[in-house]
Amino acid sequence: MYYNKFAYFALFQIKDLLSFGIILVVVTTAFGLAQQAIMFPNEPSSAALIFETLKIAYYQMYGELFLDDIEGNSSFFISFLAAVFELRRSE
Repeated sequence: MYYNKFAYFALFQIKDLLSFGIILVVVTTAFGLAQQAIMFPNEPSSAALIFETLKIAYYQMYGELFLDDIEGNSSFFISFLAAVFELRRSE
């Protein structure tokens, strides 16, 4: 009897986890595709581009913002000035 209750609750939790996973995939895909379409409207589509778009959207959930891609590649001098500014500000 105990085993059946355990199996029931485990299956119930797996069902909830799959529901959450599906919702997460839908929202992440929608966000990634909308962001890509707004930032780079004239870029031709390809399978690699779709994969890269979804990867960026996934990592942005965890705080990796890919600022170099969003703002453009900055030179070493600009990065150096930003680092010096942050060091001076923290003193």
